[in-house]
Amino acid sequence: MIKWHPPDKDFVKINFDASVQHKHAAIGFVLRDADGNPLTAAAKFIGDTSVLITDTITLKEGLHTIWLQQIPKVVIEGDSKVMIDCITSKAATSWCISSLLQYI
Repeated sequence: MIKWHPPDKDFVKINFDASVQHKHAAIGFVLRDADGNPLTAAAKFIGDTSVLITDTITLKEGLHTIWLQQIPKVVIEGDSKVMIDCITSKAATSWCISSLLQYI
């Protein structure tokens, strides 16, 4: 069973996910404190795009919210291995997300 694990004290965790079905893409993220209390959540439809682009936009939107709220200590959790590998330089950056990654 997959279970959510809280961040360390004084940290905020962002969980993000995206979905693309029948050419309809949606994004969502939630920020929670160390006690598991939700601080901010957002979701929206973004139109017709690929799963990789949708995942990258989701993280970008979540990190922008963190920046606006001036949250200094953050743990990031998502399930897009390809995008995370691109960010952490474990894989070559796909051309389709390279312009988005400059904001992350």
